Amino acid sequence: MVKKPEKESFLVIFPIFFFIIASSLFSQTIAGKIVSFEDSPLDIDNDGLYEVLVVDASIEVNESTIFTLEAGLYKGENLIIKSYNSGHLEAGVNKVKINFEGKRIKEAKLDGPYTLTIILYDKHRQQISKITAETSFYRYEDFE
Repeated sequence: MVKKPEKESFLVIFPIFFFIIASSLFSQTIAGKIVSFEDSPLDIDNDGLYEVLVVDASIEVNESTIFTLEAGLYKGENLIIKSYNSGHLEAGVNKVKINFEGKRIKEAKLDGPYTLTIILYDKHRQQISKITAETSFYRYEDFE
């Protein structure tokens, strides 16, 4: 029986070890959180009905990064609409707008306040932060 040289086991272990070290050097964990949000309706054409429900989210991150926000507007268990926003955040506190189409709110025929869920993802689609809170009161009939 031929015995394999011990060097070969080093060659098998070395790539695994290198991968672990390289992964830890090149993967960064972005620390961040959704600090707060404000919601307000927007009447673009000044006809007394709202075209958009705008959410301004304040997001704090420890370093500059690419992000995606996923936001859902709910009434009870009913999802009314989802909205997304992606872009670049600078280190510190940033304001990011999320727009919900008024037409979808009107079609749902559900008055607020609504439950708003906002999830912050990094560029690798790893969840960084999540909040769930209530919006102000809105009548669905005030949207178009």
